[in-house]
Amino acid sequence: MIGWPHGEPRGQGGRGVAVILTVELARYLIDTRPREIDLPIGLTAAKRLRRVLGVSWSWDDWWQARSGDLLSMTLEAFAARHGCSTGAASQRRKEMSA
Repeated sequence: MIGWPHGEPRGQGGRGVAVILTVELARYLIDTRPREIDLPIGLTAAKRLRRVLGVSWSWDDWWQARSGDLLSMTLEAFAARHGCSTGAASQRRKEMSA
């Protein structure tokens, strides 16, 4: 939700329009990768809200959570299922196998 936070002064010298963190928005920000956020707010605002929620993105965690698929599926099938390139999957598979 976008609006003026309750109790904040408006106008010159006051706070401008801000993103108001709702339960639905929090769920969306937690479940969505930063590059896939599709909201009428800037990336900086989205990152700030994710930081408020204690959400941080870790590629290492993302790959680790999918390591079973990465090691058992073909690169093409893995890339199609998880939305990454076959090149990235190939590089990560080599790192995990080493």
